[in-house]
Amino acid sequence: MADRYGSLFCINPSGRTLLGLESESDISGLALIECIAPSARPRITDEAIPSAKRSGAWSGNSVLLTSEGCEIDVSLVITAHFADDGRFDGLSLLACDMRSWTSIEEARRITRNELLRLSAQHLTIQETERRRIAADLHDGIGQSLSLVKLSIDKAAGLLMAGEPEKTAECLDRLKLKVEDVGEELRQIAMNLRPATLDALGIIDTLSWYFREFEAACPNVAIEREVRVSEADVPKCLKTPIFRIFQEASANAIKHAGANRIKVALTKRRGILELTIEDNGRGFESAAAAANDDSTLGLGLQTMRERAELCCGIFELKTAPGKGTRVRVRWPPFLENPGPDRTGSPSRLVRPISE
Repeated sequence: MADRYGSLFCINPSGRTLLGLESESDISGLALIECIAPSARPRITDEAIPSAKRSGAWSGNSVLLTSEGCEIDVSLVITAHFADDGRFDGLSLLACDMRSWTSIEEARRITRNELLRLSAQHLTIQETERRRIAADLHDGIGQSLSLVKLSIDKAAGLLMAGEPEKTAECLDRLKLKVEDVGEELRQIAMNLRPATLDALGIIDTLSWYFREFEAACPNVAIEREVRVSEADVPKCLKTPIFRIFQEASANAIKHAGANRIKVALTKRRGILELTIEDNGRGFESAAAAANDDSTLGLGLQTMRERAELCCGIFELKTAPGKGTRVRVRWPPFLENPGPDRTGSPSRLVRPISE
């Protein structure tokens, strides 16, 4: 409480604690305005107090200044008091500490910004994937179908010319081209979503990918260590594991120039662990991750987000000239109810500490 001149004469225990004053300290000579942060004083003197005098009370946000010079966000109510003859007699203030609310609001703001960033990144990843699929269809399937059309036209012309033997030869070649188109289509479909993940599981899918990778990149040696059974891998982790491995191995070829890739999928003390390590040129991880425009930086973010969305712990170790290691660990908070070909959902159990 303050008198008509703005000098404080009463501060309750909570107010003293808030302002950092001793419970028995003398407050005589302490002015109300001295308890307000300098940045907030003009509003108090020019708006709050005059408004309280006119209408009896004023409320709004302000900032207190403690005895140690700290600023505290508060919600403030100032009430004006008048004597019986109507003369202004003083002020009382009620302040509510808003620091916890400010922290919550800041956390919400950070979360909102992070969600906006992730949303924008998701759209970028989606558009990049669409461009890749469009290029595959145009350059692969599109050109192959153009050749098929030309072959059909040629066969039709030979048939109209009365040359059945040449027509049969043309149709035989056309059959091979159609088979090639079917193989290209199957390859694109497998890259989008391997059917073996649903039909056979992660172990057989990885074996298939190893074979395909070795056939496409004969100069790259793959060392594999798969020491888990199908039942050791919860259903919800099979797609993330495959996608992370697919992205990491592609990065090793496209960006690192590696000629050896070591892949390990193991389970120790309940912790499922995926490791992909190459002997490529490596890179500065912080710079690559920050560069959202590069396919490498985008790939790193995609792998990290895939891991974290399924509660995995993502680790990246790399340096120029020293290769790259991607490791993801999943603590045993997912209990597999058995072989998940039944489609039964996994259920949560207690997490373990690091």
